[in-house]
Amino acid sequence: MKAFMGRYKKTEADEYINSLKEEYETRLRSLEEELAALREENERINKECSALKEKENIISEVLIDATGRALEIENEYKAPGKKISGWNARRKNSATALKAVKRV
Repeated sequence: MKAFMGRYKKTEADEYINSLKEEYETRLRSLEEELAALREENERINKECSALKEKENIISEVLIDATGRALEIENEYKAPGKKISGWNARRKNSATALKAVKRV
């Protein structure tokens, strides 16, 4: 765009402005698409994080129950003549919890 005696031609100025506008609109569309992709990825990662936290909670509960049960078994082993109480019920609960972890 050349100036003639310090002035620009209106058509050249309009063309230049329109070309800038097109460039900015193209860049804006590109950035909006990128933002949408990042939002989708963020949502996917948040869902994955929630699933992992749920697994962690289930595993923690199973681990706590197993540790407690191990202590009970040790104490019952030290005291001869006592039956191991509730073993089958706890074993089933642990198996159910492990299945839940595998599903998540």
